[in-house]
This record gives sequence, structure tokens and C-alpha cells, in this order.
Amino acid sequence: MRNDDIRDMNDLYFSTVYKNHQVCIKSECEPDAWHEGERGIEARRLLGILSHISIESSYLSNYIAGKSQLLTHNDECYNNYLKQMTRYNTWSKKGHEFEMLEIILECVTLIERVRRSHQFTGLINAIIKLLCNVQQKVGYCDKGLEYIYLIFKKLIFSRPLSLCYVSLANFIMVFSKCKIFILKLCANSQLATIKIWKGVLHFTPDACVLQIFMAQVEHFYSDFLTTVNMTHALLSSVWHVLQRNNLVRNEKSDSCNCCMKLLRFIINMLNRCSEIKLDIIDNTTRQDSFNANKKCYVLKIINFKESNQSKYNKQNIEKHLAEYSEKLDRNFWLDIKKLHYKVLRQGIRFLCHLTICDPDFVVRSSDVEDSFHLFIRNVVSFDDLILHENEREALDRIKNTFVVDKGIQSIKTETHYEKIDQLYMTNFEKKATPTTERNNRTRSVENYSRTYSAIKTLYNSKLEYRNN
Repeated sequence: MRNDDIRDMNDLYFSTVYKNHQVCIKSECEPDAWHEGERGIEARRLLGILSHISIESSYLSNYIAGKSQLLTHNDECYNNYLKQMTRYNTWSKKGHEFEMLEIILECVTLIERVRRSHQFTGLINAIIKLLCNVQQKVGYCDKGLEYIYLIFKKLIFSRPLSLCYVSLANFIMVFSKCKIFILKLCANSQLATIKIWKGVLHFTPDACVLQIFMAQVEHFYSDFLTTVNMTHALLSSVWHVLQRNNLVRNEKSDSCNCCMKLLRFIINMLNRCSEIKLDIIDNTTRQDSFNANKKCYVLKIINFKESNQSKYNKQNIEKHLAEYSEKLDRNFWLDIKKLHYKVLRQGIRFLCHLTICDPDFVVRSSDVEDSFHLFIRNVVSFDDLILHENEREALDRIKNTFVVDKGIQSIKTETHYEKIDQLYMTNFEKKATPTTERNNRTRSVENYSRTYSAIKTLYNSKLEYRNN
């Protein structure tokens, strides 16, 4: 891309189009434009229809995946229409085994090279949805996965708008179970192929795809819906990869650090998911003839004083009702709340895995450590969050390894680290004013329990060390 093209896209990044996330609730089949200046609307609608059909039709999915050809020999209507398809008839790859994937690859290649490629946001989302649905229906062979990676690389290199970030994260989640795709995400280049100059992201064609994607999203502040959806997709992806030991984590100066950036980004996003709770409040003051429901959904800040919280709700209810369309019914918000709590439970298991395998990673970076402890503190504040037995055990193990007190906002904390058997124990010493005798007794019992748990953890780690 030329400098003029990059400047045009930067102007758009700072416009209202870049900050508008209502597109996440739009359909690829909508006749109206997703945003001002959108191009490829008919192609977006066509691929959107194919994506819905592919969910039910194995015949169509197998054709798109390159596993079978279309049966058109006895189709008179198709043969008559084929005569009018002059460009397709002169195409060099007509009748290719992976014909549909070749068409999509050429399409995204043009999107990458064309000026104002951001205008094809809807088309990019439709392509991603179609490819993901085919993978979930019939799957791709190894050669097909080569095409999938090339398509994904072209989409990332096209510098998509933030409206595509959720779809791209879902793309990674769906194909995270495919080893061929995952291993190609990180080029592990020893050269500095990515740099930011005057606030503009520059990269070379051989740059790491995952690192480019992380550079695009790590400085992007998303809304509640986008945060939950992106965290769920990326967290599920990493969880699948960790179970298969396909994640390469290398922090050498001459190697790519995309995987470490991904883990840091997920932990920070988990903290942001735990900071907000979706609640239902009365909406009797905003009744009209078109709204029969006397309830509305608002976002509440976790561990926020009640006086400030009520003031916050009153000031922001208009903002939230305007930000999220009235088309979002009760079922939509219930599904979002279920997904939100699923992300919190996944986060507990994920952080427990890091606590066991690499506790040093948590304390290596201050922002990661802060997000880690804030997430654990905030999760406890969800009264209606039901944890399974293994999730409760994971949460207890985290608390035993990194001794975290809930604390109150007015309490000051001091932190120091003590290295014991390659585990960093984090101790928080509170400076608080004396309280009632009952509270003192309760605190003494809690401190005794924490001390007992810490000693038990150290004893078990010593036994494991001897056995090894």
C-alpha cells in the first residue's frame, strides 16, 4: 500500500465509522449498507445466503471445501445460464478441484491491494462466516487448509476495520483445532518485520500474521458486546492450542513474541469482562406505545460504590439504550449473559493452567499481574455465577498459589514476591483501621485458612519435586 492509501485509512480509523460496533448484530444478508461507503453489498448478501445454506447442506459444503464437484451435467437451467458467464468460461482455473476457494482467494487478494479496502467490511465478514460454517459442517483437507491460511493472511494484511475483529477472532477459534493452520500463523521471523512509525503500522509481506493481528487489536478499546465475543473466541482458541501443545512461546530478542502478546491480551480482556455485569432494571420511566416490556438491560461496574453506581446507571442508561439497538430482545441479552459467564468460567480454568505451568509469566509484567488479580477479585463479586466443582478447585488453587485478599477500595496494599521452588508467591499486607471484634475474629479465621492452604501447597509441590 502507498502512503496516500495508508493516510486515507488512518483518517477513517479516527472517524465515527471505526468506533461504531452495532455492526456485530447485523446480518450479512441485509440489503442496506453496514456503514457509509460500503462496497460489494450484493456479493456480501450472496455469500451470506451461501453461509446459511452451507450449515444444512453437506453437498454445498463439500463443493466449497473442494471435496466434490457440482452435479450440473443434467441441469438445463445451469447450462443455459453458463453460456452468459463469459469471464468464468475464460477463467484459467475453471473446474479446479478447489474452485470456490480459488475464487475467494482471488477476491481477498484484490481487497488487500485495492485502495480503500476498508469499504469491503461486510464482504470480509461474509467470507469468514462462509468458510467457518463449511469447516464446522464437513471440514477441509490439508490442501484446503493451505487455502484457508492464505485467505486469512490476505484478510489481515488488508488492514480491516474494527468491525471485522470479532469475525477474525471467530476465524481463529474455528480453525484453532487444525494444526496446519495454527503452525502457519506464526512465521517466527528473526527480522523486525513489523514497526510503528508516526502512529502508522508498517509490516513486510513475510511478517507474522498473528503478530500483525495483535498489533491491530491490542490498542483497540471495544464495547461490552465486542469485548465478550472477542474474549470468548480468542480464549477458546488458546485453550484448544494449549491442549495440543501447538503454542510456541519464545521470548528471545531475535524471535517473534506474538504468542506472548496473545496471552497478555487475553488476560487483559478477561479483566475487562470481569469489570462489567449485565443487570435488569425497571424501565417504567421510558415507556412508550411501541415498548410493552418494562425492563431494560444496563451494564454495572463491579466493585463500585453503591452511591456512585446508582449515579452511574442514571447517567449512562440513555447512552446504553442508544448504543445498543432496540432490536435486541430479551433472548439476545440472555444469550449474551450466558456467554459472559461462560467466558468467566473459561478464564478461571485458563489462569489456573498458567498458574500451574508458568507462574512466572503472571508476575513478569505489571499489567498482566494487575489484570490477573483484578479478575480473581471481581469474579468473586458475581453472586449468580455458578461454578462447577473443577472450576471451584481451579479458583482455590489460584488463590493458594497467589495469595489474594479481596480487599476494599479504601484499603492500601503492599506487594512483595518470595521465590519458592520456582513459584512466585504474592503476599498482600493490608493497612486497615481496626474494626469490630466480630470482624477481627472472622479475619483471623480467614488468615489461618490462607496460611494453612499456602503451607499445604508448598508441601505438595515438594512431594511432586521429589517424585520427579
